[in-house]
Parts: sequence; C-alpha cells; structure tokens
Amino acid sequence: MKKYDLSLKKKYIWGAGNIGQRAYYVLKDNGIKIDGFIDREKKSIETIGATVYSPQEIMVGDKDAFIYVAMEQYEDLEKELVSKGLIFGKDYVVLCKSKELNLLDKYVDDCCNRVETKSESIHSVNVSIGCCSNILVGENVKIGEGTVFVCDGFSQVIIGDNVSIQENCRIVCTRNSRLIIEKDSVIRRFSNISVISDSLMLLGEQTVIGENNSLYVARKSRMTVGKLTDFDKNTDTRILNESVCEIGEDCMFSYDISIRGEDGHPIYDIESGDRINISKNVKILNHVWIGMRTTILGGTNIGENCVVGACSLVKNSFDSNLVIAGIPARKIRKDVCWSREYND
Repeated sequence: MKKYDLSLKKKYIWGAGNIGQRAYYVLKDNGIKIDGFIDREKKSIETIGATVYSPQEIMVGDKDAFIYVAMEQYEDLEKELVSKGLIFGKDYVVLCKSKELNLLDKYVDDCCNRVETKSESIHSVNVSIGCCSNILVGENVKIGEGTVFVCDGFSQVIIGDNVSIQENCRIVCTRNSRLIIEKDSVIRRFSNISVISDSLMLLGEQTVIGENNSLYVARKSRMTVGKLTDFDKNTDTRILNESVCEIGEDCMFSYDISIRGEDGHPIYDIESGDRINISKNVKILNHVWIGMRTTILGGTNIGENCVVGACSLVKNSFDSNLVIAGIPARKIRKDVCWSREYND
C-alpha cells in the first residue's frame, strides 16, 4: 500500500462502539491523536471524553480528514466512502480488514498492525492479521510448512526464542486476546491453538504440545501452563465462559486426554430456569502425571506429585502425593511420588 503523509490531517474513528473505543486507546498508545468519533448515532463516550460527530458534521471529502473505520461490517460504508472520492490509505483505512502476509515480512501499517521476526531461518508461513494486532517472533524460531497464523481484533501473539512450531499447525488469536509461547517450547505437527474473545493463553518455557493436540480458550477465559510440562498426542482442551485452567510446572500428560472447563451445552433446572452446569475452573499443581484417556472436568483441583490412573474421570479436589483413579476418580493410595525416568 502506498504511504501517504497523514501528519497534517485531522483523524477520526468511524464507529463509537466497543471496537471504536478499543481502537482509540491502541491508536493513542501508538502516538496517534484522535480528534473525535463519527457515528450515525451520536452516543456519548464519557470514559474517553471525545466528541462524537454525525457523518453530516464531518466533511468526509475534506483533505484535512482521515478516517479509521472501526466496524466489523464495514463493506457498505467503504463503498460509500469510495463513492465520495476517498482513497484507501490516503483518506481512510479499515481497521477490521485483514491483511494476508508472510511471516518473513517485517510489516507495520497505519492500522497499528505489526509483524516482527528476529528469526532468519523461517520458511514461508501464511499470516492473516488485522485490527491493531501484533505478531512478535523471537530469535532462532523454527516454523514448519503449512502452519498458519491468524491474529486480529486487538490481539497479540508473542513467540519466544528457540521455539519450534512444526508443520501444519494452526495458531489463532482474535478479539482482544493474547497468546504467549515462551522460549524453548515445542508445538508438534497438526496441532491447533485458539485464543478467542478477551482471553489469554500462556505456555511456559520448554512446554511441549504433542502431535494433533487442540487447545481452545475463549470468552474471557485464561489458560496457563508451567515450564517443563508436556502433552502427548491427541489432547483436547476447552476452557470457556470466564473460566480458568492453571497447569503447574513439570507435569506429564499422556495421550487421548480431555480437559473441559464446561460441558459445551447448557442444562437448566425446569422450575427455576437456572443453568446448573456453569463453567468451573481447573487447577493442576506441579509435577502431576495424568494417565492416558483421562477426562478432567471443571471443578477439578489436583495437588502436587499426584498420579492419575488411565481412563479416569476427574471432577473433585485432591491433596498432594496421591494416586487417584476410577470413574469417578477417587483416592487409591497416599504418600507417593513419581519420576520421569522411563523403564523399558
């Protein structure tokens, strides 16, 4: 896109809703002064203290006006602006319009999107970025062929030094969310990581996400994984609706494990109408070994140095140094510890 000198233009955000207000703060943090909002409904924005103008009050074709369109459904408005002779990049930009890039490209635009990599050995990797979002890649990062990144809606992906993301993975971070993969971690092939709608995922140093794993965190939720924790293949994790999943350091997850903060579909009490299966948190402390084909449900708390037997269904609180197993899981033995040492 051709670069224009915007320094002398008055700058307005078209759209005074949530997207526009978020854009105001992001643009402000990037040194861009906003002179007001444009909205067909002249609503008050008391928290910002900015003036909201009707479209008629702003001379859209005025050479002194530059417009940041902050609307998800922007197509009709963009046609209207173009019909008035406005030029994309010179007179307006669309914050929510994604850009298709290569991760090798160092990219910065007037929408405060940024792609920055310190690694020179990355293969061609497709990136879709938009709406004031950032992808920051550290040194000596390796990313396999067929892996795709999607980052938009005021979101940020941070990849630490020496991280390896293997082929055919999908990394999605959207709608005011943040994904942090700390140094020396590994994401094995065919894995999907999604962080959506005001959510956070943090994978600590030397985390290993095994082949064909799915980590999905959405709707004001949070997932943190401590350093040196590893997951074998085919783990499915879903943390939704303002819930939290905390996994400690040096944990070991076998294969075919399911972690669910909620059931996915609501169940209601007939008389009161209240939902009875609301989302609940999951907390697993340091050095816990989870056996194959185990299901961990919301409301689970597992203490340090525990071993969870294969094919268990866990939904309860357990102290440290226990063996637990069964459907539902129960205490089998106390005063135990375990080692990663492998016996043939």
